[in-house]
Amino acid sequence: MADASARFRKPPPEIMPPVVGRALLGLLIVVLAIVTWARLTDRPLLATPPQSPVSESRLLLIETTLAGAVKAYDEDMVLVTDLPDGEGGFISTVDRVIQRVRLQHGVAQGTPVQVNRHENGRISLYDPSTDWRVDLMAFGHDNVGAFAKLLTATSQGNQ
Repeated sequence: MADASARFRKPPPEIMPPVVGRALLGLLIVVLAIVTWARLTDRPLLATPPQSPVSESRLLLIETTLAGAVKAYDEDMVLVTDLPDGEGGFISTVDRVIQRVRLQHGVAQGTPVQVNRHENGRISLYDPSTDWRVDLMAFGHDNVGAFAKLLTATSQGNQ
């Protein structure tokens, strides 16, 4: 009797209509074709920051806490800035990204990063130990300003 009830069961509903599945497959093929064509013809990368020579540079050792406190030291380990909890948010976030990249590369933590001002006015950050770099202009004027202040801050002496 169990076999007879199994024959009269309603088939499960379709998860996705066949037309939608074919459309998604077609879209996937078109995207792969475009990407393959772009790579084979050496199309230039778009939406990349404009290249410009570095006009000002500073190596900084940045120490942060999870609460957003930041201490930055210059090459001679002289304190450049000391931001209390909650005031170094963006710098602290970028430092966590740098720590993660260093962990992925198996590089020791606690080495300096380079803050660069380019001739076109853009500010970037470069980690010499991992060759990781980021153009900070994409993060907004206020966030760029936080690193611009580090670039131009005068030493506060060892505290």
